[in-house]
Amino acid sequence: MNSEWVSTLRNDEPMLLANLESVKATGQEWLVQIGIGNVASVPILQRGQVIGQIGIARFIPARSLRDNDVRLLESAAAYLALTLAKEDPSPAS
Repeated sequence: MNSEWVSTLRNDEPMLLANLESVKATGQEWLVQIGIGNVASVPILQRGQVIGQIGIARFIPARSLRDNDVRLLESAAAYLALTLAKEDPSPAS
């Protein structure tokens, strides 16, 4: 797995890798080799810290992921963050 791609998972910004079939020499070739055409991922944030990621992958030749798919993931990530905060026994900062 490409370390650059992994580092984006710890970032607090959404990631959208669309049309991976056309991406060459970026370390993402393994995604295409296993049949993935598009990837979107967004952070799950608690108190400004990335505590996880939620993402989706679409298989070739499925339609490309778009910004509205990322917005849907952001909504799901916000809900997950609230749910996880209710289960987190650590004190709030």
